[in-house]
Amino acid sequence: AGKFAERIAVSWADAAKYFPLSKVAPTGNPVRADIRQRKTDGGKEFMKVEENIPTVLVLGGSQGAEAINEVVVEALPELVKDYSVIHQTGKRNITSSKTTADVILSKSPNKDRYKPVDYLNGLELRMAAGAADIVVSRAGSTIFEIADTRQAADGSFVHTYGAIAIDADGGLIYSFYVTPFADMVEHY
Repeated sequence: AGKFAERIAVSWADAAKYFPLSKVAPTGNPVRADIRQRKTDGGKEFMKVEENIPTVLVLGGSQGAEAINEVVVEALPELVKDYSVIHQTGKRNITSSKTTADVILSKSPNKDRYKPVDYLNGLELRMAAGAADIVVSRAGSTIFEIADTRQAADGSFVHTYGAIAIDADGGLIYSFYVTPFADMVEHY
């Protein structure tokens, strides 16, 4: 398509090398105006997470990403020992995620650290991003919006530390590892 296009919009400058440079227009990624600035003040209180505990924000997109949801819910017993987890499951996955988490965490003294939500609107997403010490997301538009609020967009960060990787077809490449995840939070 690049051969026939008059102009080619690219989100990342690195992508320009694959097209005739005279046709390339670096546009960045579209970001909703209502979430361009994260709310750092009051985010933890708004999201009802503990102030003194690192917070993980997990985003599977507005529809939810079942692979991410399954990995996160499976890791909950270990995660809630050290982290609060705000988990956007998607509307069609909220009931199963809550039900499974209730069973898995039934005897955990930290079960209240898990905060599943079906969807985060603009304000909620800004507050959750402000409360988060680290964000785990699928590679959709939301990750660009979060990256925009955090003034960084290095998708290789998660891959470098080995937390979770999902290929373009949605297949799990490797699973969620709590120890490298702890390193991510510590070094971010």
